[in-house]
Formats: sequence, C-alpha cells, structure tokens
Amino acid sequence: SSGINAEWPLRPGDYTWTLGVSVEIDVSDGSRFSTSDFDRELRITDVRVEDRGTYWGQYNNGFTDNVAVVRLYVIEDIEFDTVMSPQTVEHLVPLTFDCQCSGTPFTSGDPTAPPSVLWLRDGQPIVDGDAFKVEDGSLIIAGLEMDEAGMYQCFCYNTLEIAQTYMPVTVKNMTVPVSIAGKDVAEGVYDEHIDILCRANGYPLPVVTWFKGNAEITADYDMRYSISQDNFNDYVISTLSVISVEDGDAGILTCRAVNQKVSTYTAELEIEFRVGHEIPPSISLSDISIQLNSAISFEAVAYGYPSPVITWYKDLSLVPITTGGRFYVDDTTLFIDGAQNSDTGLYTVKASNGVGADAYANATITLGSNNLIVMSSAGGACGLLFVVSVLILLYVLFRQKQKKNYVPPNEAVTPSEKEIERRIRMSAESPVIGFNPKPDLSEKTKSSVYLRENPALCDVNTTSRNLPPILRNSLGIPADTSTSSGTTSEDSDSSSYNSDTKIVKKMKKSKVAPAR
Repeated sequence: SSGINAEWPLRPGDYTWTLGVSVEIDVSDGSRFSTSDFDRELRITDVRVEDRGTYWGQYNNGFTDNVAVVRLYVIEDIEFDTVMSPQTVEHLVPLTFDCQCSGTPFTSGDPTAPPSVLWLRDGQPIVDGDAFKVEDGSLIIAGLEMDEAGMYQCFCYNTLEIAQTYMPVTVKNMTVPVSIAGKDVAEGVYDEHIDILCRANGYPLPVVTWFKGNAEITADYDMRYSISQDNFNDYVISTLSVISVEDGDAGILTCRAVNQKVSTYTAELEIEFRVGHEIPPSISLSDISIQLNSAISFEAVAYGYPSPVITWYKDLSLVPITTGGRFYVDDTTLFIDGAQNSDTGLYTVKASNGVGADAYANATITLGSNNLIVMSSAGGACGLLFVVSVLILLYVLFRQKQKKNYVPPNEAVTPSEKEIERRIRMSAESPVIGFNPKPDLSEKTKSSVYLRENPALCDVNTTSRNLPPILRNSLGIPADTSTSSGTTSEDSDSSSYNSDTKIVKKMKKSKVAPAR
C-alpha cells in the first residue's frame, strides 16, 4: 500500500520501463505508475501483491543502450484460507486436516510461493511417518488411536510474521465387544421354542455371528434357526431363535462379535445349550442358627427342568427379597452380610419353572447359643459395666474374708492347760520321730534337757518357777513356797500358776495378733 521510487542517474536520453522483458509500464494519467524527472524515475503508489516482479529500465541516447534491473518483493500479511473448528473423529478412520494460508515469504526465493506450514499436537511438532504426513499444508492421518486425541495446531510463517490456528480433536470411544448379556447356559424344552440372547458393546457397532461347534449358523443352516439383531447407541443385541427344539440341538453355541473397523477386535461367548423334558419343580430348605454380625449363607435345594426360578420371602410377606443393602440373592442362595437380630424369623422360598404348580419350602433363622443374651447397642455398654462391677465387689469381699482368717506364724496363741497335758501324753505314749526316747522323769537333769529338745513342750517356760503345778509334780519338782518380802498371794498372779483360776486369767491376758 506504500509508494516506491526507482531512478536513473541524470543523463540525457530516452528512458523506458517494463515489467519483465516485454510488459511495458502504463504511466498514463490515473495509473498507479508514473514517471518524473525526464522519465528517469518510476513511482508506484498503493503497492499490491501483483506488483511484485522484476522491473527493467532501458536507457538510449542514440549511440548506446543501457539496462538496469530492479527486483520488487511485496510482503503481505498471512491469512488462513480454511477455518478450523473442534473435530470428533472415529477411531482408526483415515482423515485429512486442511490448513491453507496465503502470504508472501521473503526468503524463499520464489515471490509467488506461499508461507511455510508447521503442524503440532499438544505443543509437540508432528513428524512425517506412516501415521502422519504433511502435504501442501494439509495433515494426512492414517487413523487416530485413542491416545492421539488432543489439541492440533497449524502454524503459517514467513520472514516477518507467524500466524496460527488450532482445533481440539476428540476420538470416539471404541471398546472391545466383551460385555455379553445373559447366562452361559441356555435350557431348551423338547418341542418348545427358545430365544438365546447375546449382547455386545463397542464402537463402531460390532457385527455378531453365531456358531454351533465349528459351523456358522446362517439362513441355510437349519430352517428352525433364525437370527435377528437390534442396534443401539453403543451396543447390539443379537437373538438366536430355535423353533421346536429337538434333542440333537443340544451342544455348545458360540456368539462372536467383531468390530466393523478393526477386525482384530473380537469377543466370543460360549453358551451351553441343554435340551430336556419338562419336570415340575421341587425345593427344600433347612433351619439354621446364626451369630450376630456374621455373614449368613441360606441355601435352598431345588430340582426341576427347566431349572426353577427361586424367590425368597420373610415372615409371610408378599414382597420378595431382592438384592440390595445387606442382602444378595444368587440363584438358590440368600446371602446376608452382618447378621442382626432382626434377620431372625421365618423364611419362605418358592420354586417355579412353568411346569406344573409352584413348589414352596420354609425354615427359620435363630440366634446361636452365644447370642442368648441380646443387648441393644445403647444398653450393651451399661450391661457390661454392671457385670464388671459385680465381679469387683465379689473379689473385695473374698479378700476381706481371707484377711480375717489370717494368723501370723510368729504370733501363735498360747496353748491351754489341756493342750499341754495332751502333748505330754502323746510324747509319753509314742515319741515323735526324730526325738530322743522319753527319759526317766526322776532325773531332773535329763528331764530339763528333754523338755528343751522337744518342740511340743517348748511353748511354755520350763523353769521350775513358772511351770504349772501338774507339770511340776510330773517332773518331781517340789512346790515353790517362797515368796518375796512384801508380796502377797494376790500379787503373785503375774508370775506363777497357783490355781486354775489364775491360769484362765493368764489366758485371757494373752494377746492374739489382730487380723491384717
């Protein structure tokens, strides 16, 4: 949009201007091209892209010709010819992203060449290879994997400017078709109709085929067999129908699902097809006892063909027990997690298979012997505290009784007169093992030694002054009739045993160690 000047040195002669060798420049009035200073100067106003090129200036003075060459480059702003927007593409499907831009580079050497293009994904340059290739500014992709989604950027640049455009690319979820609805066993009744279902997930939607053994089931396989398929957003349900089942239909059926785009993405389900004759249902159930907070497995035994459908009830309720919370129903077994007191009671189980009348059985769940005393969670702590308190009280009373009956070994009660006589009699009749034979009591010396060496007689003072009268007579010791001056018979009670009364008084004064 600016103007430029090109001029010759001042020389007399004719001056002409051309674009290239042969295109003469129009310098008439109203043109963006004009000359001045005797045509030596070429002026261009409002420069445009199409003005770029090589300009020839020719000089002729009648004697000689001179030529001057000027190359004009026009730098234009980069503009994108394509508009990018968020893209959602299918998994592993070939595609092309276009990025066309305009703008003249200065360094390419070709004034007509477009700007250079660079592609990036999540800020990292995309390298040409088997999966990606850049041609004429376009990104050609053999097919995107799930982890190749992200932000795709296209950069256009020349010497003076860099411009970019971008788009987020999302790959549609593609899952291997492995989810199969239904059981791996199908039971057909002889001469009846049966539908066997197979559900396969995946994107793009998989194609399902059926096999019996190694043979594919098609329209020509057997007139009694037919296959139908219902398509949903991200899964299909294929149904194999068999009319008038025969015994020879029994065997292994295979449901195979194959992805439409990636043939290696397959899944198979083997179904055991059983054929039998109708048998009415029967069922039995036994009582069980449980422990609180334990896991319960309540199992019924059912029989019939086709296999009966089992339904559980509690306490004659018409509402069946279903899977949820602490309860889980699996065919003929009822599982209860964390048994509670409320789980006890009468349970009824029903078996039905469409053949004859339904069969019923009932049984009870009771608490085991370890749960005879059932406490609520709020009262359990109080009951436990009461039991502990009673045990502590009984222990204290027992310890007090032991203390009352305790007699210290070093503070024994002084033996009575009868006990002394008994001990003397026993020693006279049968000497204790380890004691010397009974000496002649007339020999005072031996007698005193005998008394000292016999523990049974050492509980009393063996000096003649303090011996009781009966012992003094046995030992032949005369009675001590001497008294201290100024001492009366009434005052001698503390030092001698002169009568039975004094002995009793002496025993009353004996001290017994207090209970500890």
